[in-house]
Amino acid sequence: MNPRCFRPAPYLLGAGLAAFAAADTASANPAGWFPFQPANDPAPGVIGMADWLERPAGARGPVRMEGSGFVLGDGTPIKFWGVNLGSRDCLPEAADGVRWAERAAKYGINCVRLHKFYPYLSASESSVRLDEAMAERLDRFTAELAARGIFYGLSWLFEHRIRPEDRAHLEAYDEIMAAGGDTHRVFVFIAEDVQDLRMEMLRQLLTRRNVHTGKTYAEDPALAFVEFQNEDSIFFYTFRGFDDLPEDSHYRRRFEERFAAYLKDKYGDHDGLVRAWGEQAMHAFGEDGRLEEGRIRIQPNPWYFSPEGMQQARAAGTQRRLLDTAAFLYEVQRDFYRRMEAVVREAGYEGPLVASCWTTPAGVPSYLNLHTDYEIGIIDRHNYFGGLSGWRPRPDRFDARSQLAAPGSGLLSSSLLQVIDRPFAFSEWNTVFPNAWAPEALTIVAAYGMGLQGWDASYHFASHIQPEGFSRKLDDPRLWNIDVPNQVGIYPAIARMVLRGDVAEGEVIGVRRVSIGELLEGGPEWIGRERAEVSEGLGDFKEIRGVSPPEALAAGRMVVEFVDHPAESIHPDIAPFADGRVIRSVTGELEWTVLDDERGWIRIDTAGTQAAVGFHTGEPVELTDAVITPAEQFAAIYLTSLDRERGLEAADEALLTVMARVRNTGMRFNEAEDELLELGGAPMLLEPVRAEFAWKGRRIAAVERLDHDGLPTGAFLEVEDGRSFRIDGARDRTPYYRIRFE
Repeated sequence: MNPRCFRPAPYLLGAGLAAFAAADTASANPAGWFPFQPANDPAPGVIGMADWLERPAGARGPVRMEGSGFVLGDGTPIKFWGVNLGSRDCLPEAADGVRWAERAAKYGINCVRLHKFYPYLSASESSVRLDEAMAERLDRFTAELAARGIFYGLSWLFEHRIRPEDRAHLEAYDEIMAAGGDTHRVFVFIAEDVQDLRMEMLRQLLTRRNVHTGKTYAEDPALAFVEFQNEDSIFFYTFRGFDDLPEDSHYRRRFEERFAAYLKDKYGDHDGLVRAWGEQAMHAFGEDGRLEEGRIRIQPNPWYFSPEGMQQARAAGTQRRLLDTAAFLYEVQRDFYRRMEAVVREAGYEGPLVASCWTTPAGVPSYLNLHTDYEIGIIDRHNYFGGLSGWRPRPDRFDARSQLAAPGSGLLSSSLLQVIDRPFAFSEWNTVFPNAWAPEALTIVAAYGMGLQGWDASYHFASHIQPEGFSRKLDDPRLWNIDVPNQVGIYPAIARMVLRGDVAEGEVIGVRRVSIGELLEGGPEWIGRERAEVSEGLGDFKEIRGVSPPEALAAGRMVVEFVDHPAESIHPDIAPFADGRVIRSVTGELEWTVLDDERGWIRIDTAGTQAAVGFHTGEPVELTDAVITPAEQFAAIYLTSLDRERGLEAADEALLTVMARVRNTGMRFNEAEDELLELGGAPMLLEPVRAEFAWKGRRIAAVERLDHDGLPTGAFLEVEDGRSFRIDGARDRTPYYRIRFE
């Protein structure tokens, strides 16, 4: 039996894209590339967005869910363009916290996911007692964020390890310690005393009164969400660790007894169980006892519930047994989440909740897991594209692909788990170092995710507390560093597009309708054709493949709808939205063009933002207000109104943001550009972007080069006939320009 949860996705960089990527970059420091050297000046300059954030966060009342979105207390809709901070970075010293909050506001960040900080917040000997000094740091930092109009969410715990004083809370403390001391992955699902400990920890956090605001965390209107657990599910492959518990384990025995009681309630006695399962299924996964003895083995590997596993089970005569097991595990996870919800509400928090944010194998486990999240609140998922595996920057092979050759693939495929009547959050995502095409991911998430698909929150992973503001090099300090010019550096364009709502939400063109009753009988039929794939060996990428063409995600909204009884699903035909190699959105604002099997580009044409992002061929890009003619290169080119209300046709000024590839000084690759040979060091080097611009209906008064902090330089480009100008990054040495209109 195949024990794997997912099938591998291909990762090799093709010869065509490799040749494109390698052009003019044979040396470690290619000619014309220029150093990125910001002073990290907190002054707003031209790009600053602090005045776009209403202060303090929560001034209109706390965040709540309303239908498929978020609103504030007075009913004002809100979307969150946010980032992650993790571990000790969530508990900064006072000056560091102020500096980070000011910089976040400047770049349009309106929410921060505070991630896995609780082990540093609690006392070293106890999980439930808070360390007062560290708690005061959290108090101060969250107050500083709120004062600048920045909300925060509590993704408070990951990989919890028990501590000596926790013995009083646990039935078998020594057993957990013998298994490594960690409660996540297995114990948190099977042991109610471990769950009780987890709940008490969260209660302590939510009922703490912030010494700087006078409010408990549960009362704080700047708190955007509370997450129960990070990257964990009873249907994830790590639950296979249940089989590693000794046969005489207290917690294993109790859980198998619970399973036996579930089966007895359903089938009455052992004979009834055998009639339902069939003789062939008994002892299929090891020696079972009789039902009356209270020990029926659980198959904890979720692969067996996947479409491939179910196909195998039908042939082996074990399908009914596996579906009963899946139903039991679903109820266990659902009951755990309901107990967590009750504790949070008793603590006084009434805002949005996230049960978990994790993926599973496709088919039955995917929708059972999704439904337990749905019952609690926000649907939240994670994904990472490209780059190295693991967490340590190093010379090695990596996934060097672009997402642009396959509309609807890559990070956007996570949208297939969006549910029609719940907010959707993408709370961890990134283009992983050293994949070169990071700007495409920001464009896809912001325009197609937050715009067309109607997502409600994005939390880029991850920012860091560091004196410099921007990192000194791409891989400082980890693979998932966003404090670099080709990620946070293009927020002045991206955040404006999102917070102003430039890209309209599309109409629903595809609905997969799922009833839990039908699911627990192995249906509906189409789930047997779904797949969940993950890159193996390189990168950390998970992709959902459904029965509908992935290109549909580039055309309109694709959603899941949970229904009480089996109902017909809608699987869209992509033909009405396709014109050769171009997929046009139902809104008419977005176009995704495939150039070949490895390259593509995206056109955005809205009132407030107009852009061309991807692999350009030197052909003009026609937009409503301008024509852009990029050089033959990869580049993200954004024209964005600087006005909160008026679009490009009426604003006094526009921001031009351009970004291509970014490398460390001395960074070297193999000829195919899919193996990193040397990491290199500071400073980061920016590939120059070259393009011509012709404005249509308005006359341009001036085009000014800005510095790397977005501040005016007093240096201007030549404007021809009041409408046309050219940029050349090798000459201009900047990613930012201000356009003033007459």
